[in-house]
Amino acid sequence: PARLLFEEVRSERGVRPRHHHFNALIVACTKAADGATAQGLFHEMQEEGLVPREIDWNVLIQCFRTDFAECRRLFEAMTGNKVTPSEETFAALLQSASGSLQQQDVQRVLSE
Repeated sequence: PARLLFEEVRSERGVRPRHHHFNALIVACTKAADGATAQGLFHEMQEEGLVPREIDWNVLIQCFRTDFAECRRLFEAMTGNKVTPSEETFAALLQSASGSLQQQDVQRVLSE
């Protein structure tokens, strides 16, 4: 329903999407750990000319909380795009690493 409303507002009312529109949809994906949909929205946001902010990256990372390798890849893309990670970024990485039960992953996050 949220996606349908987003598309209706976008097409029928001519509202140009902004960060917070995409962020709200990606947050909804986080609840379901639906990383594929979230990543599609993230790319769509970029296609609209919106540069992802730290909060956008954090929410995307949280969508992949069950896949530490993907969280790590997203973190590296985030920092590669000169976006400074926050405490929330590292908390999301730690949550993912601890869920993967890989001690070396937890240690790697803590050392950054």
